[in-house]
Amino acid sequence: MHYRISILQPKPKYHSLAYDVRLKHNLSYFDSLHAAIALCEKVPIISYDVMYKRVRNLTYLHPSDIV
Repeated sequence: MHYRISILQPKPKYHSLAYDVRLKHNLSYFDSLHAAIALCEKVPIISYDVMYKRVRNLTYLHPSDIV
């Protein structure tokens, strides 16, 4: 609650999109799942891992961009 971060419930569409993202962008299972959730929920992904820049239509932010 302190950081206003909510936990999302699993949805089949997350896994379906993650599969496509994994094949298209050669990401790991968990990286593709994180990207798919961000895409489905229309929220940016904040990560030190710049490989998220490869994912089309995903808004990637490096942590230093939000400080």
